[in-house]
Amino acid sequence: TTPLTLAGGVQFLGGTTTFTFQNNITINGTGTATGTSTIAVNNTLTLNGAISGPGSIVQQGSGTVVLAPTANSTFNGYTLNTSASPGASASPALSGVLILANNNQPLGTGTVTLTSGTLQANTNVTLPNGLVLNGLATIAGSNVTFNGASSIAAVNGAININNAQTTIAGVITGAAANQF
Repeated sequence: TTPLTLAGGVQFLGGTTTFTFQNNITINGTGTATGTSTIAVNNTLTLNGAISGPGSIVQQGSGTVVLAPTANSTFNGYTLNTSASPGASASPALSGVLILANNNQPLGTGTVTLTSGTLQANTNVTLPNGLVLNGLATIAGSNVTFNGASSIAAVNGAININNAQTTIAGVITGAAANQF
């Protein structure tokens, strides 16, 4: 099972793209997101190029996505949803991981929605994004700061904090904002 490395970029045009290779995949070129694209990752997908465009990305599956853009990404948001339904906590078998490998706006500029799984920062990151909590997710690794307006979409929306500091600098609104 040799890793697969692609020198070119990737386009997220909308719909579902399922990565079911038995080997790890690394994409070194830049990407474009023009629609809401769902990626089901069962191994490791590494995106080393910046992603731009008006679209967003939804991550599903038990695998790991590593975002390591060489320049600021400007796409419209990211959803980490490895559970069966919004507002539900994932079983350990379904817990995907999203790794932020650097501080180059790896999650673009739109809203970041955490429904389940783990967001892990490998370095301190300050993000322009707002955060939506729509289930039980984990933030781990180095310090993470969200600077955009944030909300708690599900009554049971929560996060496990497994890092030294997670900062939500924007206003928090939503179903359970007064319980945060």
